[in-house]
Amino acid sequence: VNCNSLSNIGPEVESLFGRQRFALTYLVSGVAGNLLSLASGTAPVAVGASGAVFGLLGSYTFFLMRNQRVLESRGMRGVDRTLSALGRTCLMNLVIGLSP
Repeated sequence: VNCNSLSNIGPEVESLFGRQRFALTYLVSGVAGNLLSLASGTAPVAVGASGAVFGLLGSYTFFLMRNQRVLESRGMRGVDRTLSALGRTCLMNLVIGLSP
């Protein structure tokens, strides 16, 4: 699921954020997500990319919501559809990630 989500949003987020900001967002989100998982005590060792993917989803959503008018005035179409798709992707990741 993480690979699918990353391949769906990764290229777009990287083009909007730039390579360095994308990598930093991914790295910081991944480390924070794994530390939070470890601190919650649900697993002895926290590994995986879910925190990084959720960080990208959240930052991309925030970016689009904050800059929607500017992006649309510059010709970016379908921001509402993109936000809706991001919500569905987040929900899918949560359901699969939290299922036993």
